Amino acid sequence: MLLRAVLLSLLPAASQGHFLFQQAATAETGSSVSSIFTFAEVPGLQNAGQEWMAKAAYSKGVNANFRVIIVDEDYGDDDQRLTTVIAGKYISADLPDTLPEAYVLEGSCVWGIREEGEKGLALLKYYTSASRSRSKNEAEKVHAASTNDSFRIDLGVTDDSECSEQGTEEPDASVCVQVAVIFHGSPLPSHAITFYQGDTSDPVKIVSDENGYYYLSVSKGNIRVFARANHDVDTPGEFNGTNYDAVSNWATSVLELGDSLEKYSLEISSSDSPNENPHDDHGGDYGGYHHGEYGGEHGGHHNGDHTGSHIMDGFQQQEESSDPDDPPSPFDKAAFARWIAHNTIWGSLATINSRNRQGTPFGNIASFSDGPKDDSVGVLYMLHSGLDASMIDVALNDQIGFSVSEMQTGYCQGKKIDPEDPRCARLSISGRLVEVEPVEIETAKLAMFDKHPSMKGWY
Repeated sequence: MLLRAVLLSLLPAASQGHFLFQQAATAETGSSVSSIFTFAEVPGLQNAGQEWMAKAAYSKGVNANFRVIIVDEDYGDDDQRLTTVIAGKYISADLPDTLPEAYVLEGSCVWGIREEGEKGLALLKYYTSASRSRSKNEAEKVHAASTNDSFRIDLGVTDDSECSEQGTEEPDASVCVQVAVIFHGSPLPSHAITFYQGDTSDPVKIVSDENGYYYLSVSKGNIRVFARANHDVDTPGEFNGTNYDAVSNWATSVLELGDSLEKYSLEISSSDSPNENPHDDHGGDYGGYHHGEYGGEHGGHHNGDHTGSHIMDGFQQQEESSDPDDPPSPFDKAAFARWIAHNTIWGSLATINSRNRQGTPFGNIASFSDGPKDDSVGVLYMLHSGLDASMIDVALNDQIGFSVSEMQTGYCQGKKIDPEDPRCARLSISGRLVEVEPVEIETAKLAMFDKHPSMKGWY
């Protein structure tokens, strides 16, 4: 029988989220100083993602500014807008070769709309800040000089008495750091924050107090500390012609505690060559921060007598390249999912067991096709016998799950990546498996037999 799956979701597997970080840094050779942005899972220049990730973030438009803090005045020079450029795996903006004792750098990026599950569509915004302050007075000046009242994290040195309850055997070996998440100019109370004591430490989960602050005793051995937080707001709006239901705000911040800045190198590795397809080291971030695609419900019926196929909303009208040597960017989640579907021919089909172990999951291998080799029709088709164990299950409950691995394309083998590695993409689908309508039989046969010629003798 030819089967069609009515899909509720189309989600390439995602690793943990990536975030936009910003900090001042010194070139490894020479004395130039820059504001460096990284798009990565964790802070620190050494943890920056690949060059194509920097390009993806840069393409969204990263704004940056710089303000010198003069402690005896409200603030120094007027806000200086910085020009950002791609610099290898970083986004960079030039700064003065000598930075003052206290300063604040800030950045922002409106990424776009992503799907938030049951919450609907959300507009994703990133905010960054990087500062240096050595005393409570300097920290207050830094925070007052901020030009970002939308959403930010304030990090600053404060009086040791605020951390007295934490205790230390060597008071002179630590500083007290105040952390606050600021939304529209006010600290958010009882708000979750992720804090890093240095760029190689494990993250610490903290929650601000009823006044919106949290205090940590930090060893002076830490040259810098980082923090990140998010805040979702149910504020609908419109962005580039698409309506959204909420705004998802993400902020990161770094506080320089030492005298020296982190050094960076602009050497581009062979795997990061600008001329190389961005897919070649795409990492695993296919779900967290980008436009989603949406599944729908189509009518259909499966009576166990014919062959079958799947259909999915958002899978139609494929305009992107389906050439296995020319995949779309994995940041374009829907296009990349379509590319995987067109360049693979089998997957793992999961059904609800209706036979000997009723109600338990049952997995099976299923061949499929989204159309002839030279044309994706936007539908996934399958050909099965009604006696197949999975089809017996589907006859009673047509809800299925279907997964495909990028391993079939040869990319993961070429990079010596395990199928479970997040960098080896996975396409996970859920929905209903239903019978193909008579008017669609010839289309389904053409799709299946072009990629699975031996099946001609099955039908």
